[in-house]
Amino acid sequence: MVSKACLPIRNKKLSLIKKHSQRADYMCGSNVFAWGLLMDAQDKNAKEIRIMIVDDFAGMRTILKHTLHLLGYDRIVEARGGQDALMKLKMEPCNLIISDWSMPNMSGLEFLSALKGDPALKEVPFLMITAKSERSNVIEAAHAGVTHYMIKPFSAEALQKKLESILSAAPKAPDSL
Repeated sequence: MVSKACLPIRNKKLSLIKKHSQRADYMCGSNVFAWGLLMDAQDKNAKEIRIMIVDDFAGMRTILKHTLHLLGYDRIVEARGGQDALMKLKMEPCNLIISDWSMPNMSGLEFLSALKGDPALKEVPFLMITAKSERSNVIEAAHAGVTHYMIKPFSAEALQKKLESILSAAPKAPDSL
């Protein structure tokens, strides 16, 4: 069984094809993004984890959100940038933040710096997902306090491994989340 959903992205359509809930393929124009075999995160208490996605590109937020849903994570908050994320985090605390680096107004590193300056948010694990693949970028992100770093494009399997690594090291989610 194959199910499809299409979303408009910058005058193109992003098509999602999900086969047997085990693989997610996205197509935007002539580019196909295969997200690999998906794993069930139910045994990792995924239902209790609240994840914030911070990216100025709606298409990337949609891809991440859907991939996280397929991995079993249902409590997802989206933000269009660092400033939007900071406002939302005051109302909706999260267990993990997934952020892009290159965003207007406030970069991912500037957003991380703002988090580190807030006692209530400084311990939230931070996954930077970016196209910046230079060694110097990875080093800069590590010095800034990024918990983990992923380079686009990536597979759902790679994302799941990062999430397991981050969340197994993080303190258990408070009941208030």
